[in-house]
Amino acid sequence: MKNLISEKIPLFYFEYPRHSPASRRWFGMRAMKFESYEPMVVISHLDITGRKLAEENLVHSEASLKQARAIAQLGNF
Repeated sequence: MKNLISEKIPLFYFEYPRHSPASRRWFGMRAMKFESYEPMVVISHLDITGRKLAEENLVHSEASLKQARAIAQLGNF
């Protein structure tokens, strides 16, 4: 936050999991300096669970395709 206030960086972004026994969830936290006379930072959190689950599905699908190609001894032409 010191780097934001001193304007060494314009924005800070961090993704983190917040899983519970009943569900898997991820959030993105964005922090940026608020223009005012007093040093202030605005922090927002966004639910990015849908995107993270889609990324996991893509990785799984690509791994399955790679395995199927290896078994069938096929490649891209």
